[in-house]
Amino acid sequence: MNQALAWLVAGLFVILPFAHVSALRSLLSLAAAILVTVILVRERRLPPLPAWPMAAWIALGAASALWSADPGVTLHDVLYDMLLPAAVFLAAWRMAADVGAFDRARWAACGGVLCLAAIVVQVLAAGRPAATFMPDANGLSRIYYWPGVGVASTFAALIVPFALLSILSSRRAERYAGAVVLAAAITVGMVSQNRIVWPSILLSCAAFIRRRRRRLGRL
Repeated sequence: MNQALAWLVAGLFVILPFAHVSALRSLLSLAAAILVTVILVRERRLPPLPAWPMAAWIALGAASALWSADPGVTLHDVLYDMLLPAAVFLAAWRMAADVGAFDRARWAACGGVLCLAAIVVQVLAAGRPAATFMPDANGLSRIYYWPGVGVASTFAALIVPFALLSILSSRRAERYAGAVVLAAAITVGMVSQNRIVWPSILLSCAAFIRRRRRRLGRL
């Protein structure tokens, strides 16, 4: 089950940049939710601390259907905008405990940001430097990335520590791959029109450096 969960999370990371696979994203998220619930019940383990406020927020959202003008739409949004993201968080938390699974997810996430960078290059080559991640009617609707405001840049910023981890690897090929991923993340940030992406990237770098120093200090 742990291996299946790891592959589900890795698959989610890979397909994130593609807007036309929303149904597949939802299906994988739901599968991850069910699987991580079964694993926690079987092992009689409690979820991590951040899961509890998430659960309270989801419960409040579900309860709001009682006074909502359209309860069906409310419950639909609770499922897709609250429950499934929380399930993916729990799946990623569980998966990160296994070194091999973490590596698969790390490279899958790097593949996702490389896909985003490829979208940037293709859109810029088509002569559309503005609103790169927005859908349009010029045949680019299958390569845009627009699940919400600032999501592309946030995804890129979160991948930066993975790139730094690869750059510091003892293997030359992994160092080169990390440099390419870092360049891809910066490329995505430059066209995202999100001013917060740069402080986010800097904070990601600072957190990574601090963590690295603490680990070296223990050694």
